[in-house]
Amino acid sequence: MIPHHPLLLLAGTALLATATTQAAVVVSYQADATNPAQTPTLQGWSEGGNLAVPGSAASELIGSTTYRYWNISNPTPATNGASLLYRNNFTNTTLNSPDGWTATAILRVESAPSEAANALLEVANGDYFWSLNITRTSVGGSHINYINNTGAMISLGTFDTASDYFTLQMYYDRDDQTLQVYVNGEALGAALGKASFRTALSSNLFIRWGDTDPSPRDYRTVSHWNTVRLETGYAVVPEPSSLLALGLGAGTVLLCLNRRKRPCAG
Repeated sequence: MIPHHPLLLLAGTALLATATTQAAVVVSYQADATNPAQTPTLQGWSEGGNLAVPGSAASELIGSTTYRYWNISNPTPATNGASLLYRNNFTNTTLNSPDGWTATAILRVESAPSEAANALLEVANGDYFWSLNITRTSVGGSHINYINNTGAMISLGTFDTASDYFTLQMYYDRDDQTLQVYVNGEALGAALGKASFRTALSSNLFIRWGDTDPSPRDYRTVSHWNTVRLETGYAVVPEPSSLLALGLGAGTVLLCLNRRKRPCAG
């Protein structure tokens, strides 16, 4: 099971930029319910879809942590086929880093239909179209899927996307030409070859997130987006065991500093 962990969410917002010296942010969105500039369009994102239900800024308390988010919601039933997505285009040289690229979203999917693409994170690099989406199948579980080269949704595994915020990432290894999906820093499924995904026109160069399915639905879709980021390089957040090891290492250093008169075992 991939655990929720407060340290992972701190890592998602603070350690992403320091996970590797090679990572460089291309574009990002950060929710801030207290600041009008938190609107995606005011942070450089274009808005599209059936805008019958506009997005909105809000915050919520989960445990002892307050999360700010951009809400994307469909009504129940969604007879109007509302959808909402945000997109940011880039040039064909942006993702040519020899270190690959990382796409990240920190979000909570409160509810989602089981039969259609809804909450999604996508990157098109002018060669292939990498698409992840979430379909909810039970109160405690959702499928995290990729869309393959025939347009079918293939589940990578299930995860509780509703009870807390989680970090969803995909890292593209340019050397191996594979894509690995991560949830809270832990690999989800095997690495995927480019042939698993659909090809894209050279003019399709973008990162996109939101809800793009325009068909009527019987279930309400509610997704809360805290952060979206695209970076060149490897910027996957540490998994819990790595954070624990980091904490133990830091503790050892502090102990050594506080006990200078005694030798400290490595």
